[in-house]
Amino acid sequence: MGRMKPMHTRREFMRMCAAAAAAAGCAGCRSELEGGNAVTETHPEEAERTPDLKYVTYCGLYCRHCDIYRTAIARQASALCETLRNEREKQPELERMNGFKEFWAVLEELAQNQSEGKCRGCRGGCGDPDCEIRKCARSRRVEVCSSCADYPCQKIHAFVKKYPHVIGDGMRQKAVGLSKWIEEQEQRYRAGFCFVDLRNPS
Repeated sequence: MGRMKPMHTRREFMRMCAAAAAAAGCAGCRSELEGGNAVTETHPEEAERTPDLKYVTYCGLYCRHCDIYRTAIARQASALCETLRNEREKQPELERMNGFKEFWAVLEELAQNQSEGKCRGCRGGCGDPDCEIRKCARSRRVEVCSSCADYPCQKIHAFVKKYPHVIGDGMRQKAVGLSKWIEEQEQRYRAGFCFVDLRNPS
């Protein structure tokens, strides 16, 4: 009886085994069968580039939407600085007014917050130094509250009384990922969005 002709070449057989190992999720077998060149599957969330969290607060706000950072206060303070600079030469008595020096120092500081890089952000210590949400997030080692298993917690629900859009933004972070969410916040920023437009009175 003659020798049977193999149904598959060794190369074809190894490819079939590698495919079977991949289907079974055996990364180690697949690596060995393909000569150590295992193909690692990457989930979309793992493939996401590490986002720049400079302007992202733990609670889910975006610092560039802050009325101090970019809108009403900073713009108006900057405009008033410019007006006073022009008027100081015409009206030198302004500088002799009681408290003008202190007033000018505060006004200039408020105006400077409009410039890029002046805001330290939540992670840099800006805002309430005793913020319970920030303390909680750091103790739990989460980058944003929306990634916490207990989100939205009682602290967030209490915060929503002042910032009603926070939970909606947090759920959006979970749905599209931080990188995409930050892109959306930059679009809002360029469109002139500000917290003061939505914030409830204290």
